Amino acid sequence: MSGVVDVLVFPPLLASGPAFGALAGATMVGYATYAMLEKLRKDYDQALSEFHTRSLEDEQYQQQLADGQTNATNLALLLAQSTESHSTDNATVTFLRKHAQELEQQITEMSAPNVELLEQCQILLENLATTPQELMKHFDAYDRVFASFTEEAGSSADAATITSSTASALAILREEIASPLLAAPECREIRTALLSQLDTVAALAAGRQSAVAAQALGLLRQRVNRELREQAERLQQHASERQAVRNLVSDMLAKLQAIAGLPTLPEFTRRAETLLAQLRAELAQPSANSLAALAQLGQEVDTLFSASEKALQGELLSSYVSHNVSEVLLSLGYRVAQIDPDADAKSHAMVATFDETTGVQFNVNETGRLTTEMVALHADAAEVDRDKQEKVCSMIDQVLAALKGRDWQLRERYRSNFADQEQLRVLEQPTAEQHRDATPAPKMKRIDE
Repeated sequence: MSGVVDVLVFPPLLASGPAFGALAGATMVGYATYAMLEKLRKDYDQALSEFHTRSLEDEQYQQQLADGQTNATNLALLLAQSTESHSTDNATVTFLRKHAQELEQQITEMSAPNVELLEQCQILLENLATTPQELMKHFDAYDRVFASFTEEAGSSADAATITSSTASALAILREEIASPLLAAPECREIRTALLSQLDTVAALAAGRQSAVAAQALGLLRQRVNRELREQAERLQQHASERQAVRNLVSDMLAKLQAIAGLPTLPEFTRRAETLLAQLRAELAQPSANSLAALAQLGQEVDTLFSASEKALQGELLSSYVSHNVSEVLLSLGYRVAQIDPDADAKSHAMVATFDETTGVQFNVNETGRLTTEMVALHADAAEVDRDKQEKVCSMIDQVLAALKGRDWQLRERYRSNFADQEQLRVLEQPTAEQHRDATPAPKMKRIDE
């Protein structure tokens, strides 16, 4: 006879979430755990969706309403303070649209308007309206049209036309230098130098050196274009980094809020609250603009969320296996009592009363591992009865056979024998409230009958 039987159990129920939920409904504990697992996933998806559908303006408005509050929902709004790249992009698109319209007007007012340039301006305006996010593409298109306009105006034989076109181009170029792309403090020296060169070109044009001014204007335009491109690329890179940070923070917040809403996992909710406080402190620092500053915290959040899912799935599996073992024991006519597992064990435990003095304890952990042990129900029954051992062993085999009959896969790991002079562990007698009565008409014949 074996003192302890250790078996790995693989029930055929994990194929789909809905099927698992239906089976979990067979037991109140299993259903509650399944509901918590679904709540964790639903809360995460909902929080993430709400965060991504909020505009920057919404976040700033909500931040004003939530000023002084530090709960999980309002924490998400702190990130709005550092997501200004969208505003910069919008200002740049508005700038390009305004000057494309002005350029279109300048081309129209030429003595012999260039139809091709007009069409290019119209296409640019349409693209700015339909795909404003393709900023660099539109910037290049505008630069090509402007360069062609300047070149055509400068090649005119009419000095008056050259002077007029150069003056218009200078005015447009001056506004370009004042564009949002060069508004950053680090661009101050660049802007000053460009304006100085622009004044030099304007002086040439005013001194009746229109042809020279037109050539100088072309060179200056190239430099302005280069500077604007560099700043546009820098801002787009910054925008990309900020969006990546925003995505990471929104994912962390959604996961932590979902975990914090789980009443059945207090150790996980406490850890989630701690990480929320750390995230709040991190976002208050200048380094919050960096992915590297948040990456490590993001890994901790991912680990906690995965562990929460695993804990709920393990609880659900343990509950389901325990429920089926209990059903089999009841069908054999044994009285079954749910008992508290060991303090450090994440498992379900029950004892089946074999007779007035002996029972069999069944433990099921979160991985589906089933262990059984013959126990004494009274201190004076702790001595091992070899004949009873064999009957208990057969009873356990019958339980395992019944589980196999439900299409479960079992893999017995080991059976340990009682050593000579070894005594049974004494289990406190289960209370009446813990017992589940045997079924009136057992489906199978008990081994001890």
